[in-house]
Amino acid sequence: MPTNDALPSRIPHSIPSISANPTNSSDQSQHEVQQAWIRKQTHQSTHAKTFNEAPFVPDTRHSWERIFSLPLLKRLCCMDRHALQAYERGWEYFERYVLPRYIVDEGVDGDAGSHKAESGERDKHTRLYSFHSSSLNMFKEFGVGVGLYFGNLITLSVILAVAAIMNIPNLISYAGQDWSAGQQTLKSSTNFNDIVLIGSAYCDQTSFVNCPTCDIKNFNEDATSPLSLDNRYVQDANTGNFYFRKNNCVINSNFVIVDYATIVFIFVAFLVMAFVQKKVEVAFDEAKQTASDYSLTVLDPCMDATDPDEWQRFFARYEPNGDVIAVTVAVNNRNLTRLLLQQRQLRYTITTRLMVDEVYDEDIGFEIQDASAFARFMNIFGLMLPVHVLHEQLMDVQDKIRQEAASGSYSADRVYVTFETEEGQRNALNKLSVGLIAAATDASGQVPLEDRFRGQNILKVVESTEPSALRWDQIGVSTFQKYKERFFSWIATFAVIVGAAFSVYAINRGQHEIWTAVFISIFNTLIPIICSIINAYESHASEGGAQESLYMKISLARWANTAIIVFIVTPFTTVLTKQLLFQVYTILFADLVTYPLYRLLDPVSYLSRWFLAPLASKTGSQATVNSHFGGSQWSVAERYTDTTKTLFLCFYYASIYPASYIFCMSALLFNFVVDKYCLIRMWSPHPMIGPKVAQISRLFFVVCALTHAVLSSYWWSGFPFDNLCEDASFTTAASVITVKSSNSNGMNTITIPSGPGYAYCDQDFIRSFRFPALPSWQGSYTWMTPGQADMVWVVSVSSAAALAFIFLGFFGAGIFLTFRHLFVSTYKESGADQGIPFSSCRGKISGYVPMFELACCEHPLLACDMGDCDSDLLLDWVPGE
Repeated sequence: MPTNDALPSRIPHSIPSISANPTNSSDQSQHEVQQAWIRKQTHQSTHAKTFNEAPFVPDTRHSWERIFSLPLLKRLCCMDRHALQAYERGWEYFERYVLPRYIVDEGVDGDAGSHKAESGERDKHTRLYSFHSSSLNMFKEFGVGVGLYFGNLITLSVILAVAAIMNIPNLISYAGQDWSAGQQTLKSSTNFNDIVLIGSAYCDQTSFVNCPTCDIKNFNEDATSPLSLDNRYVQDANTGNFYFRKNNCVINSNFVIVDYATIVFIFVAFLVMAFVQKKVEVAFDEAKQTASDYSLTVLDPCMDATDPDEWQRFFARYEPNGDVIAVTVAVNNRNLTRLLLQQRQLRYTITTRLMVDEVYDEDIGFEIQDASAFARFMNIFGLMLPVHVLHEQLMDVQDKIRQEAASGSYSADRVYVTFETEEGQRNALNKLSVGLIAAATDASGQVPLEDRFRGQNILKVVESTEPSALRWDQIGVSTFQKYKERFFSWIATFAVIVGAAFSVYAINRGQHEIWTAVFISIFNTLIPIICSIINAYESHASEGGAQESLYMKISLARWANTAIIVFIVTPFTTVLTKQLLFQVYTILFADLVTYPLYRLLDPVSYLSRWFLAPLASKTGSQATVNSHFGGSQWSVAERYTDTTKTLFLCFYYASIYPASYIFCMSALLFNFVVDKYCLIRMWSPHPMIGPKVAQISRLFFVVCALTHAVLSSYWWSGFPFDNLCEDASFTTAASVITVKSSNSNGMNTITIPSGPGYAYCDQDFIRSFRFPALPSWQGSYTWMTPGQADMVWVVSVSSAAALAFIFLGFFGAGIFLTFRHLFVSTYKESGADQGIPFSSCRGKISGYVPMFELACCEHPLLACDMGDCDSDLLLDWVPGE
């Protein structure tokens, strides 16, 4: 079809590709993959350099790692000139394509006026972001999701700092003379494990009392255990009677008042933070023009509507000047693209297995070669396959490609339309957005015929996701398939949680508190990896949806592993001992030091750049060397879950360990510093995701605060955590009993004081499923002081009211909006129209060009013919050198 600069041009149907270079593709003979229509402009493309590489603009700033490693490894690895040049080009690739850079002419040292350069920018002078001089404003250049994450770290740190200051009275009271004799046991100790518990609810002022109605089974201890500080009962060696340990630490209402005031402050602070962040989301969106500001997505196109020109004509009516910039039609050809990707992977693998003097010809193949016994064993698992087997697999894949291509045409799955102005996009969304029922049935009297595609189809349209956040290979997966995948992935997630719970229980049962904390810390590091593997089996059309699902899995697993499981396996009567409190400290310390340092040291990435890359520079290609400079993989979802996990642990035990506020605040600040460094010096590029993960994280923050409120009522109602209540029906005379000593060859004596008798009473409301934790649950035997009971009632009622408010406010509103969306549109304009046309942003905004990631390729593979495509729309794609 002839083209004219004044008219839209149409990409031919018959020449699709999956190519790392659209001008020269070995796969270009394959059949249709995607269709795209892109309006060509009369001006010369600002990205002509994409296909005609020019040298980089020189810059003197390099990472310290590059400056230090080049001269050192040159000597240690005995690199020749060729190897050294390859290694230097690897560092150049790392700094120019992987690490973020800003445009020097538009800012100084990454300050508020700087703009992030596109990957591989050659025309402009760019520079690595400075860790010291760059400001908080730089984070908006990395997308709304990343910017909000770093903003959350600072905001939460301020909230926790205020909470820590508010809890100073409780810290002083716990360490004062009125509580456990001033905790002299801890203060006089030289053991660091004891010192860190000063200011906690640790209580060692106890005495043994007579309790005829008590059963040793209720105290979770072995009757034959020797006398020790934490034993909850002892047995008289002469009479065989049991005596039970009573905690003599008594709380007053001041403890509860301070904790209650802190909870109220945290709730109010989180509500204010949510309100402010919604404003920040809009400000971030308005501060940076992106493709989603001009684009919409059609979710239910007519199956045979694969002509981009037809879509252009339909949507042109909503644009004031009738100028639709681009239309991309994604078709249902996932099997074909999967096979084409397999073909590319097999070709790459065969090439890497060739000897220096070997040439691979697909028409000839390879002779069958004998393999060692070990190689044959590895072949069973699909490893170390010989080249002749790989060639056979390649031939099989190519046969399937021919069969798939001959099976017929493909139906339309999604349509992405980009307008010249934001007004055009908003006009279309306002006029076409309807309820789900109307879109599914094409039955609505409110939609005129001219707003129906082909006069019949009522379209289901939404604002588009950013191009870099789309998962093109998972677009169009059926709803049933998605729900099935989610069901089994959540089953696997719960299985992981249950397995961790049994492991913690087994370790804790052996009274190895330190090893329990070590296991929890190690497993917390593995949880993101395990959940990422599980989440990979789910289909998501966008990276934001995948991140949201991953966020929920990691959060639940980390919350359970960090706080809930420890609480469940800890006996109720040992809450005020070192068994629980020291584990809480150990996990908080790991959050503060261990995890950030592990990310900072990142042994895998350093090994790749410092050891594997120099070796590859001697024998491998430049692409092989560059593959070792890919940067560390990361996700916003995982980083958010690390924050919520620390916050959840802090709030879970803050009532009995107020220092957790200080640890949590320090951990978040340290994470901010470490993550900022990793973002600009170590991590691989992250998709420009929207605020979806930040929005769900705010809900999780509120759940953390709610957990604090609910658990606080249970902590204060449980004091003194000994399951012993005064029984006025009898008294106990002073006596001396003989019990088995910790020395198996000796005995010890214990004085039983005179005073009232005691009876067993279940002080553990949470394990007996009593909610809220009202004092009236005590029954005939009471243990709460009058002031304690009054404040417990206030906290319990407040926590129940907060729970009801959150359920109705969040979940109830969500259910209502979901039901409402069945009948009416939920589209709402976000932010003000900036009045900036798309054409003025050319070269700065990516288009909806289908592309796929493949591990063997440095850059994404394009999945459409690029003959008439303006390269200005390929900012998210950069070619190899």
